[in-house]
Amino acid sequence: MPLDSVTSYDPFYHRVIGRQLKFTLFPRRCYISGSIIWLENAYFLTAMWTGPGLPAYETRWYDKDEYLVARLKDLI
Repeated sequence: MPLDSVTSYDPFYHRVIGRQLKFTLFPRRCYISGSIIWLENAYFLTAMWTGPGLPAYETRWYDKDEYLVARLKDLI
């Protein structure tokens, strides 16, 4: 589910446990723009969902420029 409006609420960002700038050796899709990220640096976010049972981890990839713009607009 890509980021499509400013008012949309996504609980993923309240559960983020790690942000990393990684080199993408394999093709990945940017969560914001939907573009392919390949052989470049990109942001990798991990969220942990807890509840009864084992925790579940969700990951998302972001293009470096798209991520920085979204952070400056306070969308992420």
